[in-house]
Amino acid sequence: MSADKLQREISHEQAAVDRAYQVLDSTKALYRERQRQVASTGAWGSHQARTERDAISSHYGDEAARLEQVDDRLVFGRITKTNHDTHYIGRVGLVDEHDNRVLLDWRAPAALPFYQATAVEPLGVSMRRHISTKQRTVVGLEDELLDASAVGEINNLQGEGALLAALSDARDSYMSDIVATIQAEQDRVIRSDDSGIVVVQGGPGTGKTAVALHRAAYLLYSQHKRLARSGVLIVGPSPVFLRYIEKVLPSLGETGVVSLTPGQLVPGVIVGAEEEIPLARLKGDPRWAASLLKAVKQLQRIPKQPVELTVTHRRLTITPEMVREAQTKARRTSRHHNEGWSTFASEIMSALADQLLSDQEEYTPEQKSWALADIRSSDEARKAINLLWLPATEQQLLSRLFADSQRLAKAASWLTSSEVEQLTRPLGSAWTEADVALLDEAAELLGEHPMVTRQNERRKAGREQTLEQAEAVIQSGIDQSGIVTAEVLAQHYDHEERASLNSLAVADRTWTYGHVVVDEAQELSPMMWRALLRRCPARSFTVVGDLDQQRVDHQQRTWAEVLGPAAQFLSSEVVLTTSYRTPATITEAAERVMTEYGRSVLYPVSAVRDVPDCLHFYEVTPRSELAKKTAQVLDECRERLNAEVGSDAGRIAVIVPRPEDIKMVIESWGKTDSRVIITTAKETKGLEFDSVVLVDPTSIATASTGDLYVSMTRPTRELFIIEIDRELKGLRAL
Repeated sequence: MSADKLQREISHEQAAVDRAYQVLDSTKALYRERQRQVASTGAWGSHQARTERDAISSHYGDEAARLEQVDDRLVFGRITKTNHDTHYIGRVGLVDEHDNRVLLDWRAPAALPFYQATAVEPLGVSMRRHISTKQRTVVGLEDELLDASAVGEINNLQGEGALLAALSDARDSYMSDIVATIQAEQDRVIRSDDSGIVVVQGGPGTGKTAVALHRAAYLLYSQHKRLARSGVLIVGPSPVFLRYIEKVLPSLGETGVVSLTPGQLVPGVIVGAEEEIPLARLKGDPRWAASLLKAVKQLQRIPKQPVELTVTHRRLTITPEMVREAQTKARRTSRHHNEGWSTFASEIMSALADQLLSDQEEYTPEQKSWALADIRSSDEARKAINLLWLPATEQQLLSRLFADSQRLAKAASWLTSSEVEQLTRPLGSAWTEADVALLDEAAELLGEHPMVTRQNERRKAGREQTLEQAEAVIQSGIDQSGIVTAEVLAQHYDHEERASLNSLAVADRTWTYGHVVVDEAQELSPMMWRALLRRCPARSFTVVGDLDQQRVDHQQRTWAEVLGPAAQFLSSEVVLTTSYRTPATITEAAERVMTEYGRSVLYPVSAVRDVPDCLHFYEVTPRSELAKKTAQVLDECRERLNAEVGSDAGRIAVIVPRPEDIKMVIESWGKTDSRVIITTAKETKGLEFDSVVLVDPTSIATASTGDLYVSMTRPTRELFIIEIDRELKGLRAL
């Protein structure tokens, strides 16, 4: 295509892009104006009327905010059908004031050919065009001819040019969406059925995380009615990872998701410690489910001898028979320990009240009520009853269990004496991520503590009343004209409870989601899978990961084994084999190292590109010189990146074996650069960088071969390896 013709085509597409932004701006302005009009009506009318006004105002504000998130690269594609109809593809769907379609949402069924059409199966498409923009200006076009007979002469056909251009861009601190460059194999996963567990196995750089996030956005669009009230949960390996991906969904027009790490699944629990990999593996054993049930039952005692106590100067007796009968009734009323306590306590107090009134042949219900009041007010009676059926929180149960080696050995008889010793720790020790799955199991067995139950019952009663009042006001659905459902209205009805769905879900351990996305899923233990299954009764999961990057080796070599209790819901497994990130030279070196360490790669990948001179190997001796050498290599790395992408662009990771090594590197380097992150392999899972400086890889491999594989496959440009006076398996020839 000549320069003049290309410029004419760019001008033509610029007009279409300008039109899309005009509609976007006018729609945002309309929402903001409606929000202003509603808010300006003042604090008139009843409490209900004011709250309705706030709900409608908030709705307009939310819609405007959603559109404000998609301003960058709003339009990125166009398809020309064989019948000469054209459709522009973008981040959201837009219609103008005359209800004409200006932009097609990338998730709409009509947009599917943009991603899946090929020359072999054109799906009714004659030409696909990728439109590159900077801010609101068209800067480039890439055309793909799918049916020459329908289009005629077309030049500038460069296939995956848009994809390769995106791959060469410098990284930044946030993950970029791939909505403009989704490949056919990725799009089929994104649009697949939402029932059961879909596993996406993908090696380093195959785009599995991006696929999972775009699938979440697609489901929120296509299954809006089902997911609007329950939401979508995204489970990622670390807070760093969640921050890295946090802009992807908003850029796709979706914000209705909850993002948590496995360590954040139980509200109120703060992970403050990290444990060795063998201990984490031990805590993930599925036998803990039965052991924790046994530990809970240990809170329910039957005394060997009658328990004597004094109430209002009367000697009363709790007999083993009374306790046995009360426990039987309690277990019939609830499968949860804490909820059964109420029945147990009521039965024992009733029997004690009868003893208080035993000197009377007959007594009235009022007299029985007085007797019960006396028992409730007795500290001695309350203590005696609780010791026989002890209410507890999940944190109390597990903390006491790990602090008492005898109790632990009794509850988990399958543990060896050495394992019991490893698990035993002081009361009040900091929680670890592996503890969280055990805490969740304990919470499920215990149920809510009686005090928490009473608080929640009051809150629930208030919410039900709110919903009933809202239903009386409005009953239709929500759309872009501003009609608000009763559920949306109810969320804003009480001024003291304005929490969004996200914050409500995060604060409620029993919240169930409509869909769950799990990233780096190969790391999850069977106990953690039990926790996740509780959060999605619909069993609708997108599970992504790479068995070759497994850090905590649970001795699982297939996804059916990894899923553990969730395996029965596995509906499909997709393998992504094309690496779009890591240069071929680095990919091949990482796979060779894995083989040398006796852990052959199960799912090798093929890189779509290579980078000349991308792998550098250094040796240092003695160990005391490691920090100095790392600083020197880091400076070299920065200089090379500056030359390629500029002094303010790109990202560099320095990966060290242990957290304590981070301080060593920082002190030796003595500089600051916002592009540089110094961290451990665990914290880089799911992330990517332009360049990586890998320090002491043998020590990393000693702790986890999977960690070494992760570390080597993070860069998009260059990998610098610093080894300490010994051979790194598989790389000696470099």
